[in-house]
Amino acid sequence: MNQRTEEWIRQRPIEAYFLLGIAICFGTLFPAVLIIPQEGMFGQILSFYLARIGVYSPVLAGMFVARVIHSARQPVSLSRRLLVFLPVWFIAEIILSASLRLTAPPGTSLIALIVLSLPAALLPALVISSAIQVLMASNICWRHWSNRKGARSTTWSLC
Repeated sequence: MNQRTEEWIRQRPIEAYFLLGIAICFGTLFPAVLIIPQEGMFGQILSFYLARIGVYSPVLAGMFVARVIHSARQPVSLSRRLLVFLPVWFIAEIILSASLRLTAPPGTSLIALIVLSLPAALLPALVISSAIQVLMASNICWRHWSNRKGARSTTWSLC
């Protein structure tokens, strides 16, 4: 990305968020619903993935704008990332496979539904694990908040 675009995003983050979110949403949902033919298996699978990206477009736009605005981050080790990402991906896979199972025609193989939903489960896993990693890598120490009177029973410690 060029310097001029980064500066514009830093000066106008709200406008950049909405423009990017709307562009991703309309760029993926309209082809998925109106342009791609739904008769064949390929069209249905492509529409399924494009619709998932369109649904997560506000979150993806927010993550992108936040990355541009706050470009300096503390590094997080790969093992710590995987420790958060893999369980979230597994849970998202179970939920998505169960959702597909409810809408699939009778006789559809569960293995086929699991394989179909593996890439689609990456989006919620990416979003949730990124949010958790930001909390873990930030300078906020939740023990400070839990030491306040009355807050000990409602908060938990991350650090």
